[in-house]
Amino acid sequence: MSEKSKIEDKEDLLSSTAKGASYLIMLQFISRMLTFSLNQIVLRHTSPDAFGIASVNLELLASTILFISREGFRAVLTRSTKNQQQIINLAYIPTCLGLATTTLCCGYYLSTITSNNESAIYPYYSTSVILYGLASFLELSVEPLFIIALNKIKIKDTSEKSEYWFEKTLLHLGITMTKQSLLKHVLTEGDKMLISVLSTDSDKGVYGFVVNYVDLLAGSTWSKSDAPTVLAVYCMYVPFMGVNGITEGFVQAVATKQDLNRLNYFMVFFSACFIVSGFIFMYWFNLGAVGLILANMVNLSIRVVYSWHYICTYFNRSRNISSWFPHPATMLAFSISWFITNWSDKNIGWYSLKQKLVHVCVGVICFVFVSGIM
Repeated sequence: MSEKSKIEDKEDLLSSTAKGASYLIMLQFISRMLTFSLNQIVLRHTSPDAFGIASVNLELLASTILFISREGFRAVLTRSTKNQQQIINLAYIPTCLGLATTTLCCGYYLSTITSNNESAIYPYYSTSVILYGLASFLELSVEPLFIIALNKIKIKDTSEKSEYWFEKTLLHLGITMTKQSLLKHVLTEGDKMLISVLSTDSDKGVYGFVVNYVDLLAGSTWSKSDAPTVLAVYCMYVPFMGVNGITEGFVQAVATKQDLNRLNYFMVFFSACFIVSGFIFMYWFNLGAVGLILANMVNLSIRVVYSWHYICTYFNRSRNISSWFPHPATMLAFSISWFITNWSDKNIGWYSLKQKLVHVCVGVICFVFVSGIM
C-alpha cells in the first residue's frame, strides 16, 4: 500500500469518526432537551407525594428487576471467549431469571399496597406496578440481542459443535458476579430502600427531584419545600460519586474471580455501614433526605478507600491520597465562597426580584474569585 493511500485511509477514518461523534452529540442534546422539557411539565403539575411514589418506589422496582437479573452476566459476557455460540446461550439466562425476578418483585409490591391500603390514596398505584414490571421484563427479553451487538458476535456455522452448551468458566464467573450484584444493588439503590421505609412520601418526592431532575425551573411548589437545601448538600455529594466511579470501575475491570469473591465479603460490610449511617442520620437526627445523602457520602468514602488500596496493591506501589485534593489555596477559595454565598442566602434572601439579582451577583463574584485562584 502506498504512502498516499495510507494517508487517505487515515483521513477517511478521522472523517467518519468525527461524523459519528457529531451525530451522537446531536442525539444526546435532543434527548436531553426533550427530557428536560417533559420534566418541567411533570414537576409543575405533580405534588411531591405523588412524585415520590414514582421516582423512588416505582424506579426502585424497575432497577431491582433489571439489576439482579442481568448485571452479573452482562459484565461477564463482554469478556472474550473462543466459542461465541456459548456466549449466546448464556445470554438467555438473564431473560429467564428476569421472569422469576419480575414475578417476585411485583408480587411483593402489590401485597404491600393491599396491606397498607395505599390503593385508596393512589388509585393507579397497582396498575403502575404491573406496567413497570412488564416494561422491565420486556427490556430483559432483548438482552441476548444486546449482548450479541455488544460483542459484535458473528454466529458460527451450525456444523461447528461444542462439548458444552455453556462455557463453564464464564457460567461460574457469571454466577459469582450475580451474587455480588445483589450486594452491589443494595449499595447502589440502598438510598431508595431506606427512604422508602424511613421517610414520608413528601421526603421521597424531594429526594427524587434532587437526584433525578436537578432542574432550576421547577417552580414555586418545589422551591418552598426542602428541595433547595437537599440540592445544596447533593452538590457536595457529586465529587464522591465521581471518584468512586473511577476507582471502583478499575477494580471491576481487572479483578480476578478470587478478588471478586473477597469483594463480596467487603460488600456486606459496606452495606452494613450504609444502613447504620442512614438510620442514624434519618431516624436519630431526623434529617430526612439530607441524612440520606450524608449516609451515601459515608458509604462511598469507605468504598473509595477499599478501591484505592486494591489499586495500590495491583500496581505494587503506594501513593499518598493527599495528591487527589486540589491546591490548598483553591480549597480555601471554595471555603470562603461558601461562607459568602451562605451569608448572602440567609441575609439578603430570595423573595423579591431585587434580592434574587443581588444574590446571583454575589454568586458570580465568588465564581470569578475562585476561577482566578484556580
